[in-house]
Amino acid sequence: MDISLWLLIIEFLGLVAFPFTYVLFPVLKDRGYGFAKPLGLLMLAFPVWLLGSMHLSAGPRIMPILVLVALTIASAMLARRKWPELLDFFRREKTLVLSIEGIFLLFFLCFALLRAGVSAIGHTEQPMDFAFLNASMLASSFPPEDPWLSGNGINYYYFGYLTLGLPGVITGISSSVVYNLALVLLPAMAAAGVMSLVATVVVRAGASLKVGIGLGVVGALMLSVFGNLEGLLEMIHSWGLGSDGFWESVGVKGLETQSSGSSFFPNDNWWWWRSSRVIDTVMAGSSLDFTIQEYPFFSSYLGDLHPHVMSIPFVLLFLALCLNFLADTASMTIAWIKQRWFNVTMIGLTLGALGFINAWDLPVFFAVFMGVIALKTYGGLRNGWRRDYALGVLAVCAIVLGLAVVPFLPYYSSFSGQVKGIEASATPGTSVLHLTVVWGVFFAALAPFLLLHLSQWRQWVQARRPLVIASVMSMAPIILWFVITLVRGDTDQIPDRLLVALPLALILALLLARAMKAPANQDNLPSVFTFGVLAVGVALLMGSELFYVVDVFNTRMNTMFKLYYQAWILLAVATPVAIYYWARTASRGGLWIRRAGVGWGVVLGLGALGALYLPIGMAVTVGDSASGPYTLDGAAFLSERSSSEHAAIEWLKRNADAVDGIVEAVGNDYTEYGRVSSFTGLPTVLNWAGHELQWRGSSELMDGRAEDVALVYQSGDVNLVEDVLARYDVRYVIFGPRERSTYQVQSLEHLSVLLTPVFSPEGFTIYEVRDTDA
Repeated sequence: MDISLWLLIIEFLGLVAFPFTYVLFPVLKDRGYGFAKPLGLLMLAFPVWLLGSMHLSAGPRIMPILVLVALTIASAMLARRKWPELLDFFRREKTLVLSIEGIFLLFFLCFALLRAGVSAIGHTEQPMDFAFLNASMLASSFPPEDPWLSGNGINYYYFGYLTLGLPGVITGISSSVVYNLALVLLPAMAAAGVMSLVATVVVRAGASLKVGIGLGVVGALMLSVFGNLEGLLEMIHSWGLGSDGFWESVGVKGLETQSSGSSFFPNDNWWWWRSSRVIDTVMAGSSLDFTIQEYPFFSSYLGDLHPHVMSIPFVLLFLALCLNFLADTASMTIAWIKQRWFNVTMIGLTLGALGFINAWDLPVFFAVFMGVIALKTYGGLRNGWRRDYALGVLAVCAIVLGLAVVPFLPYYSSFSGQVKGIEASATPGTSVLHLTVVWGVFFAALAPFLLLHLSQWRQWVQARRPLVIASVMSMAPIILWFVITLVRGDTDQIPDRLLVALPLALILALLLARAMKAPANQDNLPSVFTFGVLAVGVALLMGSELFYVVDVFNTRMNTMFKLYYQAWILLAVATPVAIYYWARTASRGGLWIRRAGVGWGVVLGLGALGALYLPIGMAVTVGDSASGPYTLDGAAFLSERSSSEHAAIEWLKRNADAVDGIVEAVGNDYTEYGRVSSFTGLPTVLNWAGHELQWRGSSELMDGRAEDVALVYQSGDVNLVEDVLARYDVRYVIFGPRERSTYQVQSLEHLSVLLTPVFSPEGFTIYEVRDTDA
């Protein structure tokens, strides 16, 4: 029933949003049908959040329903105006629309079956994500109260949790089911978005619709299903092949020695985890350059509902807006802005929403938009400088940046970021082997495309200006890093790092030069878009090799994590188009060219099979990671493992108000501590202090709280306990196994004058604080 309700509300949101995408995306062959669902979610969430931030909400459930009604009315009015056009569109493009809807439903079903096997919300940072999801779904005003630091708003980018939680709020689906349905929805929406983009670009490049749809499927697989090539190492290792020396030279933690087994898939628990920690320099078993390289399927399987995961379909939506903007060949004058105010507004608001969902996306995709502006401006300047054009360009940039920031000021005014600057990397660089393991499939698919354009060097060398500009832009980061490294005297790492950075810079220069050489018009749109998207992806790889964002970790770990994830999205969009270009060239070439194309196709096919080893292996060994029943309810495992705690959580969800504070035992991060607050969204005094320190950069707000919680459970001074409970607005005191073991107390009878037991399943009691003033 829950999955049907979820699909119903998501499909309805897509239906409501489609008249707007039809107007917004005249360039896309599907008129934005593949992006209607994520746009519908944004159109619902943004007004709810904005009104809640101004304390104008009518309630956590009534407000989104009112907004949805208003959107439905506006959509119906627009659809009525466009009705003949809409009917004609569906008649013409029914094959593409049905294909996009089909891949959405197929991915939704497949990922639902996968998530049902690993649905338990109980490991890694899932409790954190679930706490934020619950708090966002309960909130009437924003920011939501931090479930692990009562009295304070969440100091994190929480818009993704709100956006994905609102369909559950409207339908009444339990948040523990919404959590997994959101993880299922994201790759499904991403698949639809990739098909929309790829089919549009490929068909405009001259392919048939059938080819466009097929390559759209390829893009969806590359984005949401493929793993990296570490799976091939796992396969070889699990067969018992390779000497100890070989595995030591490979340098992947956990694969240091020869295996004694002979199975097709590894037998050790969570073996697939290693595929996200490939890039490292390991000396004597210790990491000198520990980094993270998650990829979307890994994230979907792991089940951490993190911002970088939630942003994927919305990143694709922004790329579609950029493609639509790039295709508009009219001059960007003030009059042009007035005519296209809706498009410019949506670019700005979508960019702002991206930054609110995942802060790492705002600077990167603002740079992407500025790149689009630069391409259009560069092409416009070929016809001479015009004052009205210059004013229009400046106005567009100012409007987009303003809309990306100003409407979201209620969020930024209460958010305290922990970025301290940007530093040149000084740790050992990425090895060529590790880079190939992570990106090998993309490199294999792109190599013929890049070689094809390198073979045309005489043509693009003649266009000196684009080549010079592209070369300067590509080499400037390397030169800057090189100078900083020389000044620092840290020269040992230079050869190894340049071995990776220089080839990436060469590729980047080629891509930028080709993008600038072709005028940004309708005929060149597919190639310019493809070169541009690939250039940004390569720039992210090169940038993460040279510099890192200084944060609480003070290493390049988090920078590589986030930039690699963005690069994966971009390369998954552009690579299918590149495949089309080189396949078309090979099919039209001579005998040896055709044979080379076929041979490379075989190599690419084998690489794709290698990239499927990890997702297939995870799916086959899903039982090894499961910790509960086969269901999409992420809290169901508690009914088997700790039925009393599960019953207590359900009681609180039914009876407590969203503003009611609780107190429970304080414990370490990545443990069961803080579970009641996480699973209900009710704020507790303190938990997961290490994460709170990461989010806030200081322990000032946490100081003394752990001691106050201990006092509640251990002190016999009723007046002192009463003062603590009042200070933190606590209504319910939790007393279960964790409280007993942590504070070495067996009952709270000594506080009977202050606390009343209101729910007492076996071994677990919820006390309500008495109103002593009554």
